[in-house]
Amino acid sequence: MDTHYLEDLTDDDVEIQKELIGLFFNTAHKSRDGLKQALKNNQDLLWKESAHELKGSALSLGFYDLAELCSKAHPAEKFNED
Repeated sequence: MDTHYLEDLTDDDVEIQKELIGLFFNTAHKSRDGLKQALKNNQDLLWKESAHELKGSALSLGFYDLAELCSKAHPAEKFNED
């Protein structure tokens, strides 16, 4: 976790930092549950959505290593440019 990023984001307000981290963990648990369900039931779309949601939450607080892992779990779709 990039603590400097979080400090800058919250203007060093520890209470806001605690609140944001709490919200992150709520989202992370929801995403984890989605990933587990997707793996158990072979649901590709749910897997991608859950990994994407976790990646966004991780990036928003400076969890860059976790975001990178999530990127590998849901590679970007390639679109044909016609």
